[in-house]
Amino acid sequence: MPYVDPASWENYVETGHNKGIYRKVDITYQQAHVRVRERFGKAFEYPCVYCGQQAREWSYSGCCPDVMYGDNGHGVMMYYSPNPEMYYPQCRKCHAAYDRNMADTRAAYALLKRFLGTVKAA
Repeated sequence: MPYVDPASWENYVETGHNKGIYRKVDITYQQAHVRVRERFGKAFEYPCVYCGQQAREWSYSGCCPDVMYGDNGHGVMMYYSPNPEMYYPQCRKCHAAYDRNMADTRAAYALLKRFLGTVKAA
């Protein structure tokens, strides 16, 4: 499948040589996960990318240039991607550890920016 620059995504391509590629649109957290399941199936059909055990969940990689931020449907704000390629199959233990690590990294980066004076404290 040919690569499509995520910055140019606008909708889902259903025909032609780009069939099956998602382009950027404003979607919800739940819709993003539906896209992943439609594209790759259920996470438990794959091994966890970190430990090799049976995966249970799709996990956002944190690498999308078009990252979105919104309610996960349970009142928790989460980062997610409109692009199914930005998700990994993970077991619950590795997914929880990965999410904690990402949250810690974002918090440390925010503190560093504040320390360096690149942002003002709230």
